[in-house]
Amino acid sequence: MIQLVELAHGSGPFDGPDSNHSTFTEEAHLARIISVLGPPPVDVLHEAKYSSRYIDTEGKFKHTGLILESGGLDKTLHDVEGDDKQAFINVISRMLRWKGDERDTVQGLLSDPWFRGL
Repeated sequence: MIQLVELAHGSGPFDGPDSNHSTFTEEAHLARIISVLGPPPVDVLHEAKYSSRYIDTEGKFKHTGLILESGGLDKTLHDVEGDDKQAFINVISRMLRWKGDERDTVQGLLSDPWFRGL
């Protein structure tokens, strides 16, 4: 899925401006994910081994200044063009979820009109 976004957009959905350099920290990467997906559900935070490094006791991200303006995939993929842009975003959004059990199945995705049109 990440590769589909990279092919269409030129970079991954969670890449930062300098994600290949040492200045792209774990905090910046997590902030980028939050910018795209929104804040993680509380139960996901409780399952994460190192969440206390990044999330306070109230469940809020400790480095809010790193979060880009929210806008989800529409904003992240603003430069993707074509008649099927919205269909592409819809497919990607069905795969990008905090919780694995909320992600669509392979069968569900392959039956999507966007994949059938390839």
